[in-house]
Amino acid sequence: MYLASSVVVTLAAGVFLLTLDQWGASYAPLGTPAAGALFVASCVAWALLTLQDGVLTGLRKAEWVPAGNAVFSVGKLVLLAVLAGTLPVLGIFVSWAVAIAFSTLPLGWLIFRRLIPRQAAAARDVEPPALRSMGRFLAGDSLGALFSLAMINLLPVMVAVRFSAAENGYFYVAYTVGGTMEFMAVNMAASLTAHASHDPRQLADGVRGALRRMTLLLVPVVAVLVVLAPWILTPFDPEYAEHGSTVLRLFALGALPRVVVELYIGVLRVQGRTGVLAALQGTMCALVLGSAAVLFTPAGIAGAGWAVLISMTLVAVGSVFGLRAALRGRTGGPEYGTRWARLNATAGYGTNWARRAAYEYREDEDTVALFIGRPGYEREALQGTRWR
Repeated sequence: MYLASSVVVTLAAGVFLLTLDQWGASYAPLGTPAAGALFVASCVAWALLTLQDGVLTGLRKAEWVPAGNAVFSVGKLVLLAVLAGTLPVLGIFVSWAVAIAFSTLPLGWLIFRRLIPRQAAAARDVEPPALRSMGRFLAGDSLGALFSLAMINLLPVMVAVRFSAAENGYFYVAYTVGGTMEFMAVNMAASLTAHASHDPRQLADGVRGALRRMTLLLVPVVAVLVVLAPWILTPFDPEYAEHGSTVLRLFALGALPRVVVELYIGVLRVQGRTGVLAALQGTMCALVLGSAAVLFTPAGIAGAGWAVLISMTLVAVGSVFGLRAALRGRTGGPEYGTRWARLNATAGYGTNWARRAAYEYREDEDTVALFIGRPGYEREALQGTRWR
């Protein structure tokens, strides 16, 4: 996947560079060979950074994900402050490109030299899921991910095309600071998926724990960003504080409904409902980008922040009902919770891929062994399940 992603990203970045004149004056500095080569390398590194989060989560070492993202986020902000004066044109771009290495290189070493060999040794007797089974699951999940990435990455492009370079700068610094919050929600949902898919009957507890942790982590940070937005942006320049504070506040507030949406996306993945997942993320993408295009005229660059806050709130309201259904499940037996939870406790759950990945069925025993090697429960004929 690392190799395939690198090839695809290189081709896409090459097409972008060949059509650079169509993307507005803000991207003109990438027209030189050196800047173009750095741009392609940075895009590949960004793809690997994104994959790295999924790899760590899949290896059940998600505790490294926030550490890696924190290093990247802090590194790009520090570099941006340092390079703003020496590289006024490419400072933002170079700060992101260099900061990626701070996270990707050390965690890449950890993954390939430590975590993957350890996981391979632990799972050497487990048959992996078939490519066809994974393909069916990934068809919906990948489509939804494309919608999500389009929403995140095309919004600043729309600002760059629509507004001047100065306004683009005001927006992008605020977007860089405020957008960091949404990655916390995305990674928390990914962790929920990885852990709950091993035992879907623990989904309700997982959602409760994720909501509790995100409340403790995110709400104080959002409050600080909203209250101290001008002071946070002043070190870049007083004009950044004047023009970017509203944008920063709106993006910070938009992270709160984003938590609800991302946790519901995690629930949908555990349930194997990737078609609903793709539809949800497609709706979210259309709402954010469409409303931003409308709100740019009356609100300027703040229209992007209003678009995110309003759209995320609407999608979160719709997601609440799905989260409530998941939260009704109570661990302890097959009688609990929603109809989906009762069926999952006795008849399996989600897609064929999810069942095969989470359980190793043995024909000669009643015991169902978890994919990670720990016995889960014993089936009693026609009488539900009994927990060990």
